[in-house]
Amino acid sequence: MMKENGFRGDEAIGEAACTYFHNIFTETGGAIREDLLSCIPSLITAEDNEILTKGSHLGRTQRIADFLNVVLDFSGGATMPKFMISACSVLLPKVEFPNSFTEYRPISLSNFLNKIISKLDMAKAYDRVSWGFTCIMLRKMGINEMIIDMIWRTMSNNWYSVIINDTRCGFFHSTRGMKQGDPLAPSLFIIRAELLYRVLNNMSHD
Repeated sequence: MMKENGFRGDEAIGEAACTYFHNIFTETGGAIREDLLSCIPSLITAEDNEILTKGSHLGRTQRIADFLNVVLDFSGGATMPKFMISACSVLLPKVEFPNSFTEYRPISLSNFLNKIISKLDMAKAYDRVSWGFTCIMLRKMGINEMIIDMIWRTMSNNWYSVIINDTRCGFFHSTRGMKQGDPLAPSLFIIRAELLYRVLNNMSHD
């Protein structure tokens, strides 16, 4: 695997893979273009927000399993520990004989608890989603701050390992991007796609 790039042995390949994907999942900085959101109206009503936040008051329900305590803590503002939110990235080849990491697609395997709480070729867009810009857009749409905070704590507390030949390699924190396989990710991605649609629509009418 990738001998042409000088990587030999699982340990060397694992280190190179972690460095490569850590760079992809790391925010590069720079100012957030809030002016792009001028075309986004406030779409969420007070009634909508009331419905959204009702589900977070789970203290009234019966605690039927240990994982419910985790959900309750998260709803109350706690951050989930790393062992619950970390994911392994399995590298799926895009071509028959891959020779570089760009020819693999990382698929994140989120664990059970993280999925419960989260409940075109878009690969590069998924990996490079800005968390800060996403939250600003949710606020612009009128989403309740309590919901935005929960979404932020879910997005921003991501840790990855890369699987090389059935072995977990590395353990690094991401600062941008969304996990493929996370139930929350498609909804947030569609919301961001709404901005692209509105920008293009405005341009077509100018």
